[in-house]
Amino acid sequence: MLGMEQFERMKKKGRALRLIFISFMLTAVLMHTADAYGASTANHLAAGITSNGSVPLNDIGGHWAKQAIETAVSKGYIKGYPDGTFKPNKEVTRAEFVKMVSDSLHLPVKPAATGAKWYTPYVSALKAAALLQDSDLGTAWDGQMNRTEMSKLLVRGTDDSVRGKKVTDGEALFKSASAGLIGGIADGTLNEKGTTTRAEAVAVIERLSTVRAGGKLTADKNAVQNAAIIYKGTNLEEIWGTKPVTLPYKLDIKTKVEVTLNKMIIVDLDDPKSPLRNKFKKLVRYPDVKIIQSKAYVVALHITIKNPAVQGHNLYSFNTDSVIPNQSWGYHLVYEDENINAFPILNAMWLDKIATQSGWYMMVIDKSVIDQHPEKKVPMLITFNGYRLMFGETEVQQ
Repeated sequence: MLGMEQFERMKKKGRALRLIFISFMLTAVLMHTADAYGASTANHLAAGITSNGSVPLNDIGGHWAKQAIETAVSKGYIKGYPDGTFKPNKEVTRAEFVKMVSDSLHLPVKPAATGAKWYTPYVSALKAAALLQDSDLGTAWDGQMNRTEMSKLLVRGTDDSVRGKKVTDGEALFKSASAGLIGGIADGTLNEKGTTTRAEAVAVIERLSTVRAGGKLTADKNAVQNAAIIYKGTNLEEIWGTKPVTLPYKLDIKTKVEVTLNKMIIVDLDDPKSPLRNKFKKLVRYPDVKIIQSKAYVVALHITIKNPAVQGHNLYSFNTDSVIPNQSWGYHLVYEDENINAFPILNAMWLDKIATQSGWYMMVIDKSVIDQHPEKKVPMLITFNGYRLMFGETEVQQ
């Protein structure tokens, strides 16, 4: 027979076993409930938010964003996956990105209401901070975040002049590129509708943090120029420092024809990432028929012509003898024959045959001209009837 002391010890041991068993059961039930209702274990895995931040990341060695990723993980607003991967090239959704930004800024986030989506509190936090508006993002929160949408959040987070205000796509891209928050892709373009990877998201959030802390970033000049073309229709100021006329601009050529200058793009033939550079493989300059491939700028003007009333045999053209009076080595018409279909050239035309036409009119100027006459960084056209039109810095002169 058991003594009373042994009996009490066994009773206590049994109670402890029952408590351990009950504890395991409660844990299992709670984990099952979290999975069933989409709590953090299920939903945050998509953003790489795990409960274990100590797992070494095994797939970022040599990655361009390695340092930014490690910094972000140390700050705690994003983590790796349980298997030790970070998946830097995995695309992020709008919901995931707003959570990362909200957490990185340490915004106050209220618990989600019963039945609400897990990302709702983060959206509300960004709106309360005047960093997000309904018009900024697409309607599908589980859809992939593009670079233009990302730029709107970045700009509002660093520029008080637009905080709480509506921002156009072009303005967001231009201001974020100018501040160094976003850069161009391999060819210098912005890929403004392209998706955002986890690595890119982390990189821009770290840049956001740097600017908010008073730091300065180096802007990608090609990204800024491409963004300026989207925003203003021209990169004249960004490449030559000349303030342009506001585009689109109606040209007064003293005829019944309506002519509008839509875009004015300066192309540096020595910069492979310069806007439109890939359009020019072979340039022929007239009238000297010289092949131009380097040491020159191309001034590409996109023009629309509307001819509401059919006129007589009136030849419409521009004369581009020179931007510098009495010199024949300034601007000349250029022709690019290998890409003519993809890049329509606007040449002379008979107005009795044309109702509407749109295309590019191009000029080329040797860099030696700009070097000798830096004050002449102002694109100019002389119309067929002798009117001189200048498109920068001063008022259009006639």
